[in-house]
Formats: sequence, C-alpha cells, structure tokens
Amino acid sequence: MSPGMMLMRAADGEVLDRSCYPYIELVGSLMCIANCTRPDIAQAVGVLTRHMSAHTEQHWRAAKVVVRYLLATPQYGIVFGGERAEGGLIGFSDSDFAGCIESRKSTGGYVFTLHVGAVSWSSRLQRTVISSTMEAEYVVASEAAKEALWLRLLLSELGYSLCLTTINCDSQSAIKITKNPIISGKSKHIAVRYHMVREQVVRGAVVMEDCSSDDMVADTLTKPLLLEKFAKHQKSMGVMQDLTAWECWNLTLRVWSDLPL
Repeated sequence: MSPGMMLMRAADGEVLDRSCYPYIELVGSLMCIANCTRPDIAQAVGVLTRHMSAHTEQHWRAAKVVVRYLLATPQYGIVFGGERAEGGLIGFSDSDFAGCIESRKSTGGYVFTLHVGAVSWSSRLQRTVISSTMEAEYVVASEAAKEALWLRLLLSELGYSLCLTTINCDSQSAIKITKNPIISGKSKHIAVRYHMVREQVVRGAVVMEDCSSDDMVADTLTKPLLLEKFAKHQKSMGVMQDLTAWECWNLTLRVWSDLPL
C-alpha cells in the first residue's frame, strides 16, 4: 500500500455486487499467503480484512494492487541464513498509534526471526482505543512477549537451546515500564493482562532492548512505508528471492489478476 493511503468504510449504495467482485474470496486467498510465507503483505491484508462485510471499488482496487505486487515478486520467500546467519530468537514489536482514522484504534505488529528468517509475525488492530503512544507500544510488547514464551517452549522441545529472547522496541517509555514496577498516572489504567511482559522481564525470559525507528523491522507490519524502507525491513525478515518459492501459487495469482478492474 502507498504511504498515507486510507480505506474508508463503505457508504450506502457503494457496496459492490459479490457475484461480480469476489472480494471475500480474494482477501481470503491473500490471508493464506500472508500467514504462511509472505509477512511483507501482512499489514496490507490486515487492512483489507476490515472491509469484508461491505466493500467498495476502492477496496477492490487496493486488493488488486497486492495481487500485482505478488505477481511481480513470485520468486520471493522466507530464506533462512541470509547475509547474517547469527542464531537466536530475535523479536521486534511496534505500533502505529491511532492509525485507523475511523475507530482511532492502533495497529500493533511484531515479528520474530531465527537465523534472519521470520518464523512468527502478526499485524492486527488493537481491541480498544489507546490513549498514548507509550500505551500502544506497551500493549503490543506484551503480545510479543506471549508469543516469545510459546516460541521458546516450541524450540526447546525441538532441542534448540535458548538463554533469553530479545524483543526490540523503539519506545523508551514502554521499555522503562517493563523494567520499573512503579505505577505512574500515565500507566495505572493499563489492563493487568498487559503487565505480564514486565513479569517475564523480571524472570529473565525476555529482555527489552531499545531500537531506532529506522531499524524497527516490525514497522512494515503496522503501516504502509516508502519503498526504500519497506525493502530494507523486508530483507531483515528474510523475505528475499528464492527461485523455487511460489511456483505452486503462480497459477492462482494469474487467475486473480484477470478479474475485473
């Protein structure tokens, strides 16, 4: 998606005929791809899913843009190793504060890499309206910590030894709350379930590290980015050219690209 692009809710009389424009089926196919091997389209697909019940020509065209992007990069897939083959489970969590102009909810995203390849990622609208950037970042950090615990358990059963898991965050305020049990006026209203990240930091299961916004890989999971920054984060997730990837999807993508509009 282009930076700054906003998909508005369908007004009366604008909803497309489902028999002519299979928007739900198209977005469902894109969700399968985004959840399996292409985290670089997760944010765009997440936005498209918000309009499944009522979609307009604008939504249909936006979905077609994602299809065209996949058609242009059929050889891309998650490649483990890359230029930097260091081990360890590394996480990135980020939030786009109040990014939805209609509900004013924030979009939270996280990604975990192992040997530079993404093994788990998420991009979704947060359940409630958040009152500050710090809180939005803290909430998604908590969700990332839950995922980190599950991944650590899974990897340990596979015989992979992990000392601790690093979660990178570009909000120093959110990091300070995870390390400091003092409750301030800005954080006392945050739901108890989100404070589990603080407990895991105390236990030493995860460690929160400050990360510059330019190096925040999860940024591509929260908002549309300029091409240069998008390509940088795409590579950091291990999504790069692999000539054997996507051969089974080419026919399906060609069929979708031939649809109207």
